[in-house]
Amino acid sequence: MSKASSRIPGFYRLPVDERRKLLRLAADLSEQDMRTLDGGGIDTAVADRVVENAVGVYALPLGVGLNFVINGRDVLAPMAVEEPSVIAAASNAARMVREGGGFVADADDPVMTAQIEIVGVDDPEAARARLEEARAELLALAHATLPRLADRGGGCCGCTPTCRSRTCARWTRAASTPASRIAWSRTRSASTRCRSGSD
Repeated sequence: MSKASSRIPGFYRLPVDERRKLLRLAADLSEQDMRTLDGGGIDTAVADRVVENAVGVYALPLGVGLNFVINGRDVLAPMAVEEPSVIAAASNAARMVREGGGFVADADDPVMTAQIEIVGVDDPEAARARLEEARAELLALAHATLPRLADRGGGCCGCTPTCRSRTCARWTRAASTPASRIAWSRTRSASTRCRSGSD
């Protein structure tokens, strides 16, 4: 959005074409962007490439939530809903929150933890050390499993071998932990799969 304010009193009283003119100015939209608002953006041919078993497209009214200030920026919030009053209620709540400085949002990195467990290891500490030594190779194998994910910045972003055994110097679990376990791997995407094999 441009530096225009998302606070637009009386917006709901304007006819649709006037609202669109204000929206185009406030959000710095192009003619192409505005034409997309008329047709919903996709046709059945596009839908067929986006989802499986496509049979058509489904339209919803598209409105704009007003008054939003998020992390110090004025934001017009597009909202596709089928229920009356939702956009009005959200805009009203945003107006009240705006008076206190607006919303503050943050997000964690999209990193999830995965785990591979190796049991029945005679020397857990030595196995942990071998995994540490093979870290680069293990990461390369993980990336080779889903190369397109890695190309886009996802995939395995690290591995931390951890020994969970009574005889291991790094043991940190309760007595219920089985005798020898090694866990490692952190992945960046829920769709990442780990491939395991024998050594």
